[in-house]
Amino acid sequence: MNIIYKYIGDRDSYAVIGYEGEPIEVSIPAIYKGKKVSGIATEAFANCNSLLKVTLPNTVTRIGNKAFSECPSLESIIMSNELISIGNRAFFECFKLKEVVLPQSLISIGHRAFLYCKSLSKINIPKNITTIGVWAFAGTKLENIDFDKENKIFHLLSLGKGKVVSNSEVWEPNSITVGSLAYGDIELSNDLETISNSAFDGCSSITSISLPNKLTSISNRLLAGCSQIKEIKIPDGVSSIGNWAFVGCTLLEKITIPNNLLSIGNTSFAYCEYLLQIIIPKSVTEIGLWAFKDCLLLSICCEVLSKPEGWNNDWNLENRPIIWGYKKDI
Repeated sequence: MNIIYKYIGDRDSYAVIGYEGEPIEVSIPAIYKGKKVSGIATEAFANCNSLLKVTLPNTVTRIGNKAFSECPSLESIIMSNELISIGNRAFFECFKLKEVVLPQSLISIGHRAFLYCKSLSKINIPKNITTIGVWAFAGTKLENIDFDKENKIFHLLSLGKGKVVSNSEVWEPNSITVGSLAYGDIELSNDLETISNSAFDGCSSITSISLPNKLTSISNRLLAGCSQIKEIKIPDGVSSIGNWAFVGCTLLEKITIPNNLLSIGNTSFAYCEYLLQIIIPKSVTEIGLWAFKDCLLLSICCEVLSKPEGWNNDWNLENRPIIWGYKKDI
């Protein structure tokens, strides 16, 4: 087996760009022709069916896009202690990769970097990580992510009793995006101020969730398709509920709406088939299209005496029973 290199002039170093033969265990040298080996290039080992193990020297700072993508036999990779970035789909569909230890030097993990690494059950997030891409760990067996306590961006994440795995959007400071592998009773840190769109979209195995007290809005599709949740309490500081926020929460029976809520988005409670009652406070000035579509058992209690102008004409498309002028103390 021969490793193929390319000189990178602006770095005065070499990158691995490919191989010849059928490599099984590969140990990349730190030096080639008197220069450092600083990177693994795009698709360097992609689709290498024979590859079982890789060891990277501490001179390597970058792993390129799809560098080890679709290496179905890859079981182990020893990372460089100086690694800065892992590219998009770098380990996509490395089905047998079980554990990865990321170095403290690492700053970014690309989109879908470990997507469909079906055997991956353990990974750490070092203190210097600032970016984790879309679906970075989706389709894995991760039951826990070990976040370094010194990481000032991701330390706000609380895994609680369930499992929380990146799935949807790039994580940003003071926000959280999780994924379709989340399950069980989810408890989120009360320090969280933002939860991204679609954060728990399709999490049909979540049985309960505690939303942070500092939350000010319910994002679009936040809990869409969370079909096992039976009760949700929206924090008092929330002023808006996004489009499709709770669509398809088919077992949802009880929802608590805060008194200062201003708006309810399009189709936000559609297909909540077991929802029995919702109390809409007088503060609500906007309700979107088909907000309660196919809520077959629902009774709607409105504190206002009649429909405000800001409510869509088809907000109650199926004419569910309405009590106007409802008072909570009755």
